[in-house]
Amino acid sequence: NAEYMGGHRFAAMSASDKRKREFKKEPPADDEGGDHQAKKRRSRWGQEPEAADPAVVPAPAPAPALVPALSFDVASAAAATAAALEKAKKAALMQRQIQEQLANLNKLLDTQKKAPKARALRLDAQGREIDEQGNVIQIKATDVSTLKVNINKAKEQKMTEVLKQANKELQADVTKLPYYDPSVPTQKGERTRRGFQFVEEGTYIRKAEQVRRRQGMKGMDWAQRKQEERKDQQDEGRAALNPNLIELGPISRMAIKLKAHDSIPDVEWWDVPILKKTDAENGDARVPEILEEKINHLVEHPQPVNPVGEQPDPGAIPMFLTAKEKKKMTRLRKQEKTKEMQDRVRLGLVPPPPPKLRLSSMMKILGTQAVADPSKVEKQVRQQIEERQQAHLERNEARKQGKEQKKEKLKRKIEEQTAWETKVALFKVDDLSNRQHKFKVDINAQQHLFTGCAIISPNNGNLVVVEGSQRDIKQYKKLMLRRINWTNNAADEEGANESNETSAAKKGCYLVWEGSVKQRNFRNWKFLEARSELEAKKMLADRGVEYYWDMVKTYRDPDADM
Repeated sequence: NAEYMGGHRFAAMSASDKRKREFKKEPPADDEGGDHQAKKRRSRWGQEPEAADPAVVPAPAPAPALVPALSFDVASAAAATAAALEKAKKAALMQRQIQEQLANLNKLLDTQKKAPKARALRLDAQGREIDEQGNVIQIKATDVSTLKVNINKAKEQKMTEVLKQANKELQADVTKLPYYDPSVPTQKGERTRRGFQFVEEGTYIRKAEQVRRRQGMKGMDWAQRKQEERKDQQDEGRAALNPNLIELGPISRMAIKLKAHDSIPDVEWWDVPILKKTDAENGDARVPEILEEKINHLVEHPQPVNPVGEQPDPGAIPMFLTAKEKKKMTRLRKQEKTKEMQDRVRLGLVPPPPPKLRLSSMMKILGTQAVADPSKVEKQVRQQIEERQQAHLERNEARKQGKEQKKEKLKRKIEEQTAWETKVALFKVDDLSNRQHKFKVDINAQQHLFTGCAIISPNNGNLVVVEGSQRDIKQYKKLMLRRINWTNNAADEEGANESNETSAAKKGCYLVWEGSVKQRNFRNWKFLEARSELEAKKMLADRGVEYYWDMVKTYRDPDADM
């Protein structure tokens, strides 16, 4: 590398530097102008130098410029060498790319030169295309589909053909696959589409006749049964024969069976009311006369009948608003009403309403009038406030419902609640002789609009059954089981102190059963008295609920066993 760099540097030197170096090479001249011979020096190992052979031409000494190049730094020389090599590689690569592009351009020019030229268009006198010899060229019209549907269909057909070909190749080579198992059957071919199989006329009629004949053979003996079975086999054989293969015998006239129809009447039934009666039984064949007095200008329209298959229109589905939507609708209605009132005032149809005075806005609205006499103005404002308050109370009073209206509303509400389901509660009462207890049971049942009854039978037991809504039944249960103190019997005042301890240990009223029924079994609410158990059961049997009495009689309080 050092030699290369020295030589490279020497080659790059200028001409003046070369002349300076040549001048330094010349030996110094002698005083006498003779040639100066250099002094011979000993060799490195003390040998004398050999005399130079005049016949042998000495080799030229290396250029002195290479000697100082060896003193360069080795690292910088290596970096310079690598940069020079990289430049040489880039130059070679660029040269090769240029050569390739030129070769491609030459190929393209050659192909353009060799490309066929456009054929000249020749037409005859009739405008038809002809060739060089004058023959008419027959051009076949080809349908080119531009619709997306047809293009997709063509693609699907092409794809189907490709898949079929691939399936055939796969089936042909499936035995060569490494995982092929000859014991497993493979599907061969595609499943053929089944065509229509039309039933011949009379097939089912023939089958029905055979079934009837077999059922009729149950009462026959063995010989008759065999004979009928032989007939069935012959009929089945005739039906299975191809009619085109049956040999034609002598032509015979076939008896055509005609379907029996009713005879055509002389007069239709709809014409009988407007015709005069004739004596047809005695041979009177005259045309009946028309009774014109029975014909009028009215037209009889048939009663419309709803179609069987179509359902009636259910109508619009009711829409339920949320609380937020209800407030919004109320606000919009008030705004619309206020705007309408303002428009009427602007048009002069109604006088403008007086300002709504308050004690807080009195000075702002009246202004100078309030400053002049504030006591008088305050009195007027207070009077107006009282009038507004009184008008508000009167409106509320007018909107209030009366007793009858409240009762009708409650009744309507209970009917809506019990339209689909009615709750029933059955109670057993130990003693109903107290008038106060009896009044509470009766009046609460009437207030809740219950249906049912309370049967009092002193020797056999007391029963209370009520029918109503779930909410009312819940309140009535609280009355019967918690609110009424059944141990406080005011009817027996004489022995109240004696039986106080024994009656306090009793509940007095028990809920026997609570459930739901589809519809009410009682029409109203009433108190009944029964002298015997049979009479009490008969009262309940009239409503179809006699089992209520059995449930009360067999009921046992669970707390009694604890």
